[in-house]
This record gives sequence, C-alpha cells and structure tokens, in this order.
Amino acid sequence: YSRAALIAVALLVILSAAAGMMAFAPSHRAVGIRSTPPVTHDAPDAVATILWVDDHPSNNRLDIAAFKQQRIAVHLAETTADALKLVAMNRYPLVISDLGRGEDRLAGLKMIEAMKQRGISVPVVIYTMRPKDPAGQDGQRQMVADAGAADLAVTPQEVRAKVLKRLAPST
Repeated sequence: YSRAALIAVALLVILSAAAGMMAFAPSHRAVGIRSTPPVTHDAPDAVATILWVDDHPSNNRLDIAAFKQQRIAVHLAETTADALKLVAMNRYPLVISDLGRGEDRLAGLKMIEAMKQRGISVPVVIYTMRPKDPAGQDGQRQMVADAGAADLAVTPQEVRAKVLKRLAPST
C-alpha cells in the first residue's frame, strides 16, 4: 500500500511540474505589429521636449501653453524621484525645476545633486520667486549657481526667454 501511494504521489508531482512548465512555455503565435503610433501627449511636430519638475504643475499652465505654441513638448514630474526616472528614460535638452517642493525648500538643488551622482548632465533652470531684498537676490543667485544649475528664472517672461534661448539651435 505505501509503495503504491509513493508512486501515485511521485506521478502527481511530475504531472504538476509538467503542467506548470507548459503554462510558462513560450507561445508560438505571432504578435501583431502596431499599426498606430503610441499614445503620448507630445505634439507630433515637437522640435524639443523638456522636463518640468514642480509639485504644483497647474501653476505653470500658461508657460506650458506658450511652449506648446513654440512646438516644445513639456513632460511633467511632481517629485525628484519621478524626475530622476524620467531623465533616465528620456533625452531632455533641458529641465526646469521649482526651487522648493512641499516642505523641502531646496528640493530643486537636491535634485541637481542627485542627477550629478547618477552621471546625468542635463542643464537645469531653477524657476522660483525672487527674494525682495537685493542681498537675498544675490544670495539666491549664488546658491543656485553653486549647486550647478544652468540658470535662474524668477518671472514667467524670464523662464520662457531662457528656455527658448537654450533651445534655439534645436527649435
């Protein structure tokens, strides 16, 4: 009786293993070729695609619309972690970042440092409000430059002009 039970159990194990292997065996069916382009939010005639990192992207909707009129596509990230993933997957000629995000008043500068540590060398324009006093303005510019930012913009007109200037060869 026990020998028959052992044989039955062994057969069940073998059959289960075979069934499992068949479930993961490669299919020999042909995979259809995509006949439509992938769905993206980029304009098909975009001349450049930039990344904008801001925890409140809706605040930049007018600037983004202005870039779209210039055929510049804008990808959005709300966190440094998401931005780092996107710059690892895409080739952006430029990144715009808010200086502070959430409780971290220096998130943009920390993002630049994280990009450097990963060997990512994409110019970053920090876009933020200007301190009222001249000493604060000078300190802010120096801090942003020391962190390795390519530039600082403090008004919508300034960010648009600086982006267009930096992208001029490709636009």
